[in-house]
Amino acid sequence: MIAWVALADSLNIPAVRVLEKVGVENFLNRLHQLGFANLQASPEYYGLGLS
Repeated sequence: MIAWVALADSLNIPAVRVLEKVGVENFLNRLHQLGFANLQASPEYYGLGLS
């Protein structure tokens, strides 16, 4: 299954697998760049649940 299709359909398992590959810290940094200022905890705090 293509990752963007899985994410668009809110399929949790593929979303978590993509986050595993991207890395929680990288994804959190991107969210900050996009303006998600309320996510202030460390990447370890959020873990894969951030997906």
